[in-house]
Amino acid sequence: MKMVSAARTVVLFGIILQVTGFAKLLVIADFFGAGPLLDAYYLALVIPTFLTGVSSGILQTGFVPAYVASRARGADDAARTIANVTLTWTLLGLTAAAALLCLLRGTALPLLAHGIAVPTQGALLPAYTLLMWMAPLNGLADGAAMLLNAEGRFAAAASAPLLNVVVGILVLFALRDLGIYALAWSLLAGLVAQALMVLAAIRLAGLSLRPRLTLQAAPGWLLAGIALPVLISNVLGNLVPALIQMVAARAGTGSLSAMGYASRLHNSLVQAVVMSVSVILLPHFARLMAQGRAAELRLSLERVFAATLLFAAASAVLVAAGGPVLIKLLLQRGTFTADDARLVARVWLALTAGLLGTTWGIFLARLFQAQQRPWVIATLACVSVVVNAVLAMAFVSPWGVVGVAAASSLAYTLIMCLFHRRASRMLGGLVSSATGLFVARALLANAAAYATALWCRDMLQEVGPVVVIAVQFGVVAATNVLLARTAPLRLTLRAMFGS
Repeated sequence: MKMVSAARTVVLFGIILQVTGFAKLLVIADFFGAGPLLDAYYLALVIPTFLTGVSSGILQTGFVPAYVASRARGADDAARTIANVTLTWTLLGLTAAAALLCLLRGTALPLLAHGIAVPTQGALLPAYTLLMWMAPLNGLADGAAMLLNAEGRFAAAASAPLLNVVVGILVLFALRDLGIYALAWSLLAGLVAQALMVLAAIRLAGLSLRPRLTLQAAPGWLLAGIALPVLISNVLGNLVPALIQMVAARAGTGSLSAMGYASRLHNSLVQAVVMSVSVILLPHFARLMAQGRAAELRLSLERVFAATLLFAAASAVLVAAGGPVLIKLLLQRGTFTADDARLVARVWLALTAGLLGTTWGIFLARLFQAQQRPWVIATLACVSVVVNAVLAMAFVSPWGVVGVAAASSLAYTLIMCLFHRRASRMLGGLVSSATGLFVARALLANAAAYATALWCRDMLQEVGPVVVIAVQFGVVAATNVLLARTAPLRLTLRAMFGS
């Protein structure tokens, strides 16, 4: 129940963060709609997002398990060395990469701008250099947050992004007349505030954190962090979203903006629950592995799979039944048109179709990270890049940006199946007969919930969209809360919502 309590805390902060994040999304939709300026903003984020994704993946694989293992053995001095050296080299490495890419903008910009509309190309140039500095700021904030999570201080790490969003919104309002500069400065200002808050939380927790450049201080964990398979898996894994963005940009003006809005809505589900829980699962899996508690590990995985299925099924039902209404209610104002709303709704649904593959794949990747088996992740990362590239290029011509989103969902589902098969061979069956029956119950119950949600939409459409969405959410939530009370989850209401 300790893990459930921690997960509840982090998910609560995650939900609050996504609610505040929606406020910023509404401001962006009102100010910029879906057009060339926002397309350029998302394109300018491709490289720095790739860099921070690679950095985050390496830290999760090399830093967190090594730090947790040192603390579990009582080697506090070694753990402090790991933290100091890791964060120092993370910040220096990302800063050097950002500076180099700024100097090489004459080479990088034509690659990003190839095949996109002229207005988007014009807006891309001023955003590129500014947004490149997102990488070191984000890397510092992420690394420090992982340290707090490894110490079990999940609330401190989860609350910092809230300040990021609030500061970003304030800057966006203050600089709204500056166009793409407003978007860039709001992002950078929010990241500075987030990094400062996480560093302050580390200091208040009594953790010693200071710059340390010595490479010889901890050779074991350093090799684990920069080993070839870790680099391969994280480079390729973060190449996939960059690839999807670049293919979506070629589907026409506004397509990348539509993908951006839909991805923001989709990722709000992933970030609020999946990524929040995954930061708990990584140190949890690492402790179980270090202590040889294989039976407890299998039980944890079975329960996590059941919870993942409920989350994915409920999300798919809600997006299919209420997504168009919600997008129209939230975003259709200012320069955001009805056509924009319809396109975003279709892309969002296509992305949600792959939610089970995305979530369970992430959790199983945490398992292999905890076991420090980077070649498993590296191999599947290679497969992921190839499958995503082939499917995205095949689907973009007949179906445009919606096809790119559907290709991503199909690819993640395939990779999830490969991860699941590999984990089952390593630990034994992850899904028992009881869980198999749970899957059948969950699918049937959510199919009934979908039909009920559609009926509610038809019956209550004259009352107003807020009521429709609230009733649909209530129907789907009640269905899945009841399912969560059955085996293998057996979660009581007190465990889910209480203390």
